[in-house]
Amino acid sequence: MCKISEKSKNILKHIVETHCVSYARILKSKKYSDLFSEISVAFENFPNLDLNTRIFWILNNLKTYPKCEICGKELVKTKCHPLEGYTTKFCSSKCAHKSLAFKEKMKNALSCYDRQKAMQKRELTCLKKYGCRNVSQNSEIRKKISKTFSEKTDADILKTTLKRKATKFARYGDENYFDKNKKQSTIEKKTIENPKYLKNIVEKRKKTCLKLYGCDCAAQRDIAKKNREIAIFKELYEKMMSNEKVLPLFQFDEYFKVKNTQKLKWKCKICGNEFECEANDGHGFLPRCYKCFPKQQPVSNEEKTLVEFIEKLDIEIQTSCRKIIPPYELDIYIPEKKLAIEFDGLFWHSEKADAEVSYHLVKNEMCEKLEIQLIHVFEDEWLFKRKQTENFLKKILGVQNCFKHITNDLCEIIELDDFQT
Repeated sequence: MCKISEKSKNILKHIVETHCVSYARILKSKKYSDLFSEISVAFENFPNLDLNTRIFWILNNLKTYPKCEICGKELVKTKCHPLEGYTTKFCSSKCAHKSLAFKEKMKNALSCYDRQKAMQKRELTCLKKYGCRNVSQNSEIRKKISKTFSEKTDADILKTTLKRKATKFARYGDENYFDKNKKQSTIEKKTIENPKYLKNIVEKRKKTCLKLYGCDCAAQRDIAKKNREIAIFKELYEKMMSNEKVLPLFQFDEYFKVKNTQKLKWKCKICGNEFECEANDGHGFLPRCYKCFPKQQPVSNEEKTLVEFIEKLDIEIQTSCRKIIPPYELDIYIPEKKLAIEFDGLFWHSEKADAEVSYHLVKNEMCEKLEIQLIHVFEDEWLFKRKQTENFLKKILGVQNCFKHITNDLCEIIELDDFQT
């Protein structure tokens, strides 16, 4: 960081103290443009620093980021006030909780309130913020927790296990240490606060579940599993109903009972076309209307060479264009010339490939209505009469010097027989 003169420091301090809210706007004004440029030059090596942090560094002669008191990491993302400084001396809440000041604060807080009052206060806070007594009872937070656990890989779980074992070994000298007395004391505390943890009640609950559901826990019963499955499928069905492109023409009961291979009726909201397609299997799959969103046909190598030839002539083109004569496709469209070129493969444009008889006629008529000239280039013409076809296209596209001028003196009239013709 470059040094800033004492005069500039004094001016900067005066601006921040007198204009505690609008100092940033004043510094960027024309009056203090030199001072602002001097500050920006001084912090060339720290381009990510905001203005508040820069001012604090200048007034306190700092040259690098301050470090966390616990772990020694630089406070890069910590917020800073231009006069009061950094909001915290720690890089994270984890480090802040390890500090002596925080521990003393917690001791004082616990000494002021007994356990029951603290629990009541916590419940009231949760009710205000989340609408329930415990944070884990909130549906949004439960979704976040389940998402976090689902995203964890086997490597992350192994890392946590190894860390837990290392902590046990460091504290007790045994990586598989288990304190039975501590567990017993925890159970005793729970039974005092909540009678559902008492042994006789636990046994009674197990017997009731065995009698009703055939298992120790009610959550394991088939009905509960089915209800969870129904809830998932209902959520998916609601998404289908609110979809902007397709509308299901079946009830929820039909959707829940069908197999993955069974087809159901759908309706396109764009064109009104009704069609059949497989139902999803719980992964949120939605079908598409092939009238509005048809399958993309693969482009042949010969068609690619035709596209490359036209592009070499410095002409802007659009390929596989479906916006001009929907739902039909134009292989090559030139907007400036109002010209379209259709490359007709011998197989795909024949009756063997189930092509419509009136397919080319419909395309020609639709282009004529829009005053677009449609040219058909057949595959055999492009393969065996390349030069003639290229010259023909150059002439239509208005590319000059593609034909040589031949005078009458150079021409000869020859009678051709049937074989030559």
